[in-house]
Amino acid sequence: TPRQTELDANDRIEALNRIMDFISHSKQEYVLLVDSNVICNIDLSKLFNFHEEKNADITIAYANGKAPKLERTMALSLDENDKLTGVGIDVKTDSDVNYSANIILIRKALLERLINEAISLNHKDFETDLVQGNVNKLNIYGFEATGYSAIIESMESYFKTNMELLNPDNCDDLFN
Repeated sequence: TPRQTELDANDRIEALNRIMDFISHSKQEYVLLVDSNVICNIDLSKLFNFHEEKNADITIAYANGKAPKLERTMALSLDENDKLTGVGIDVKTDSDVNYSANIILIRKALLERLINEAISLNHKDFETDLVQGNVNKLNIYGFEATGYSAIIESMESYFKTNMELLNPDNCDDLFN
């Protein structure tokens, strides 16, 4: 059958596999995965320092609050050292949770290995197969993205975020 040209919005493993040649030829040691619908002001040097200090295999930036209503949103359970102890996916709650901001830092070599293994095992789901499935096998940590953050999940959240940015405190927090 001809190769599928369009990807499901949630098919991150296949999307990464399609650009693996680019990733493999990069001279960089790390890959930073960031979804395009994330709005936050995060100090990436602090994220990288945290990742190295913890000797993490994967670091996931998270925010605390009401989880976005996006499919595949990860709710993170962390211990007192910010090590991931569990992952809920599509958690339905009105309570505040530590939810993934979809900013993930990982060594290039590990990402290549995980994607190749996932493809060979016909795994399709990044959150379930690569994150949730490796909680007890890899050193996965959460890094709290403090300050204003938002994830655009709909026209309604786009509008709400724009209205929130009219508040000077939110605007300053995001752009300073």
